[in-house]
Amino acid sequence: MASSAPSAPASSSTPLSADYESKPGELAVGAYAFGTVVWTQTKAVLFTIAWTGIGSFILYKIVDVVIGLRVTAEQEREGLDIAEHGERAYNY
Repeated sequence: MASSAPSAPASSSTPLSADYESKPGELAVGAYAFGTVVWTQTKAVLFTIAWTGIGSFILYKIVDVVIGLRVTAEQEREGLDIAEHGERAYNY
């Protein structure tokens, strides 16, 4: 009966990842390249900021075109409670 354990890579000299080096035949891991990990995380953070910024800009523009993001100057002067809800917020 064959086991379902994963097999070793064809070439043990080829590392699976570029951020560490393995030492075949030993129970220790080689030097860890910290800079590679930091650079990868920095790129991921920058990509996330760009993705959310561009996505938000597109969505804000769609909302602005469809329903608008601002009220008219007349509604602002009259008061948003009366213009939007038809009632006064404060009784004084």
